[in-house]
Amino acid sequence: MDQGYPKIRTVAEGSILVEYEEKVSLEVNRKARQLAFGLEQGSYPGLEEVIPTYRSVVVYFDPFLVEEETIRGFIEEVNANLVEIELPSPRLFRIPTTYSPAQGPDLDRVAEHTGLTPDEVIQLFSAQAYPVYFLGFICSLAYLGGVPEGLRVPRLPTPRSFVPGGSVGFAAAQANILPVDSPSGFNYSSGRGTTFSVRLCPRKRPGWRGKGIWGSLLKAFKILSAGVQTTIQDLGRHGLMKYGIPISGAMDQRSFVIANLLLRNLDNAAALETTFQGLKLQALNKVTMSIAGADLDPWLNDRPAPQWTAFTMEEGDVLQFKKRKKGLRAYVAVQGGFDVPEVLGSRSTYIRGRIGAPLGVGETLISRPFDPEAAEDVLTLPREYRPHLDRADPIRVLMGPQDDYFTPRGIDTFLNSTYRISPQCDRQAFRTEGPAIEIAKGPDIISDPIPLGAVQVTGDGRPVILLRDAQVSCMKKLSVLIE
Repeated sequence: MDQGYPKIRTVAEGSILVEYEEKVSLEVNRKARQLAFGLEQGSYPGLEEVIPTYRSVVVYFDPFLVEEETIRGFIEEVNANLVEIELPSPRLFRIPTTYSPAQGPDLDRVAEHTGLTPDEVIQLFSAQAYPVYFLGFICSLAYLGGVPEGLRVPRLPTPRSFVPGGSVGFAAAQANILPVDSPSGFNYSSGRGTTFSVRLCPRKRPGWRGKGIWGSLLKAFKILSAGVQTTIQDLGRHGLMKYGIPISGAMDQRSFVIANLLLRNLDNAAALETTFQGLKLQALNKVTMSIAGADLDPWLNDRPAPQWTAFTMEEGDVLQFKKRKKGLRAYVAVQGGFDVPEVLGSRSTYIRGRIGAPLGVGETLISRPFDPEAAEDVLTLPREYRPHLDRADPIRVLMGPQDDYFTPRGIDTFLNSTYRISPQCDRQAFRTEGPAIEIAKGPDIISDPIPLGAVQVTGDGRPVILLRDAQVSCMKKLSVLIE
């Protein structure tokens, strides 16, 4: 071990972070990749996923199947034999790029910061070869190294909420190429001109004639109004974060599973996730369904619709969510679950990665086959087990992994202040509004993996809570939420 490395620390229940030397270098990255490769090849029981980055590896495991100390033992065993682990040989790719104020909005800023002219920035940046250190953040986003010393400028204090796909950016020693439209705090001085990922899941099922293999499926609903952020979700897409593909899945897993159990569905049956208000569905057949999660004031025709219980809609009935009363996300489940294509082992929609798509007006939702005998024995969740959506309880956190980058006053501010979720939120992250957190060493770190619920802090001291569509972070993580 070099100077106390690797450092092995718990970052959340069921996840361990392994850190090597704090620098972007091929030598350090090789250690991280060798450790990840060795753990994956070892078939260790209870190990769920291993994600390498520039200089760290996060190891996810099932705490119900294996003790944390056992996983630490696996890590130490593989780390002691890194020299014996061979990695695949690299390949060279040439990617044409263009430079203009429209495609490189930070070109002039970088030039001013470095004392170079825009032409000199372009010449210096384009003359290098950039090794790919890992994939992360969003589908197949390549994190690169090798940024010349003369171009190493800091990240933006506050990340942009939108950067076009195909943009090429850098910050400090790191660079990346965005495969799709995305938020980012990097400096973008060029672009490829077009996105270079593909839609993995069609929005609509291909047409078919007659019954065929679809004979047992049922046209359940027509969408009259799609509402806000309404998508198809299941329990998520696991084992692919090393390729930049997050878990996704239902944000409120407990309510999602309950909605299915009320119908005797499998836990993982696909359901609708909707927020705020506006979703409006018309039944195309007799449908048994359930609603769980947030109270978005659902109405069935001209009366309030039941929640936390199974109920039936007749052909022509209309279900509408009128307004948000309590909570944020509600789940609409049907017997058998909704039928959409599985992509990489899941039916969950991941909009930013172009896996699936938001639901649109006029689309037809199809339900899958179900056991008629089980369907007769539907359930109701007793009131004492329903969540209290109007409570404002404190949220428990586990400090770290980078809490030492914040001042004692900043940590005290974070732990003793009230923060509200800002309107700038989605399934990837909740930005917050509240007192700024004082930072001791600056917000930037060498990008590393994140556990679900990590709280990162932007350059202006604002906490951002990372959620199910997030995967890698380039900012200091002050804490992780405890479920």
